Amino acid sequence: MSWGFSTLLEQFSYKTYKELLELLTRENRSVCFEDCPLPNNLTPYFILRHDVDFYPEAALRIAELEAGMRIRASYFLLFSSPFYNLLSESYCRFPKRLIELGHEVGLHYDLRAYGAMGGTNSVGTLFDECEILKKLTGRRVRSIAMHNPSLSGADPFRNLKELVNAYDDQYTTEIAYYSDSCGAWGNDAVAALRPGHVPAQLQLLIHPFFWDEASLHRLDRLNRFIEERIANLRTGAETLESMWANHPRLIEYENRRRKQG
Repeated sequence: MSWGFSTLLEQFSYKTYKELLELLTRENRSVCFEDCPLPNNLTPYFILRHDVDFYPEAALRIAELEAGMRIRASYFLLFSSPFYNLLSESYCRFPKRLIELGHEVGLHYDLRAYGAMGGTNSVGTLFDECEILKKLTGRRVRSIAMHNPSLSGADPFRNLKELVNAYDDQYTTEIAYYSDSCGAWGNDAVAALRPGHVPAQLQLLIHPFFWDEASLHRLDRLNRFIEERIANLRTGAETLESMWANHPRLIEYENRRRKQG
């Protein structure tokens, strides 16, 4: 394969994502946070992580691609997302599907949402969400990752013994750590993610939202996502209108209004 790595990390298509995974698996073994702590003699490895902030549909497409390549990843799901509801009919089967594909499902927790709830027992809220996620996956939650760490301040859960924290120093500073946050790679990632330069141990954070069949600018991707959500809302509104139109109580109400008017 010819590796055009001067442009590879500028493209956010499934084709280039697959090429990136092929590069990583040349020398490094795919592991998940639930495998930690890792044995000292483990061969070179990478931890592939996904924070699902917006778009479970995109995450599922990425998960299927990875499963087809026999690669496992750790998916962190968010209960406080304004864009999807894990307890809804549309998404309640999504966590279990990730498990079926061979991936790990961890909790993506939002400290600002915890603060908005009031109270002081944020640890209790965290474990409550872990328990709900366990019911959705059929598997105990082993790992957690903070949502929007640059905006939420200090992480009170960095030292929980019961759970692996994806932002612990041993996964972010003691090994290499690269992220496509905001749909952009840093210079350090561009320098490292090319043949002959991949670190022996690394965590790679990928946000599925930015990836699709064709590479798009992040704002074009966002606009397409907005259009899709608007279309879904319109479909939901049409379903609601149909339900109202055929509801016996509403029919009684309209008939009574006509008689009175």
